[in-house]
Amino acid sequence: MKKWVIILFAAILLSACSNAEETEDETKKLQFRKMDVTVNENTVLLTGEAQTAAQKIYFTLEQGDTTLVEETSIKLQKNSQGWSEFNIDMEINKKVKNAEEVPIIILYGKTENGKMVNKNHIPVDLSSSEK
Repeated sequence: MKKWVIILFAAILLSACSNAEETEDETKKLQFRKMDVTVNENTVLLTGEAQTAAQKIYFTLEQGDTTLVEETSIKLQKNSQGWSEFNIDMEINKKVKNAEEVPIIILYGKTENGKMVNKNHIPVDLSSSEK
């Protein structure tokens, strides 16, 4: 009986370890680089490159507790090095520009279960907007 308890405990322990490795692998599968945010009057443009096993990345735009742009997916097309260029172009209004809190673009991927991975919070500096 003791032997079965030890075997069962070992199986549960190993199962828990494999889940952590899968999450770590999912995070490693998504990378961002060459990110640049440009603000021009009422337009915010985020450009960059992503490398992921998936065909999509996702983003939202938030300001404080308010979601300004709901979750939006971006379909990716890889170049020969496995990186995909992307552009996110968003309009912002005066209320957003005049608020005290800075808008934040949240860029991320998703696992097969729909769980967010590798969330990147990118602040949008509206004070640098070109007029």
